[in-house]
Amino acid sequence: MNWAPFWDPTGRFLLYTTSEVAHFNYEVFAIPVFDGDGVPIPRPTPVRVTNAAGFDGLPVFSPDRRTMMWTAQRGPLAEGEASASSQLWIAEIDLPALAARLNQSQAAPN
Repeated sequence: MNWAPFWDPTGRFLLYTTSEVAHFNYEVFAIPVFDGDGVPIPRPTPVRVTNAAGFDGLPVFSPDRRTMMWTAQRGPLAEGEASASSQLWIAEIDLPALAARLNQSQAAPN
């Protein structure tokens, strides 16, 4: 299942939440939509952004494009809980490096 898309600040790619890895391990992926000239990319290849056990999803960028915030379920279980509690995570993101990874993934054969 893919859901919760969010445009990057340049409008060239989307972040989204997916269960592509495993149904109980949702992750954030990025997928290019337009190339540098604004032309739609046919059959784009997504790139994984987060990599942790449990839920990572609902990504957004800060207005200054320097950080990404998302919801994650990480850490120890509290007594009586079946899964870790949801928490907001914030991390610096290197958008040029992510864009380079997306460009590389499009150059590789599908």
